[in-house]
Amino acid sequence: MDRGEQIMKFITEQHAEGRTVYAQTYLKTIKLAPKHAHMVRVKNGHCEVQFGKRWDSINYCRISAR
Repeated sequence: MDRGEQIMKFITEQHAEGRTVYAQTYLKTIKLAPKHAHMVRVKNGHCEVQFGKRWDSINYCRISAR
């Protein structure tokens, strides 16, 4: 299992428990609430988040849940 699939598994597990997941870079924090689960996908081994019409990789972000 590659990094993108591991991140997606973590996100789906946390959403199943009702937690919000945060992906943090040096410049911004991306809040992924359970209602936004449709905006996350795995493609070519990368976990991606949708921003408008584009998809950004979160493979190298710090991932945490609250």
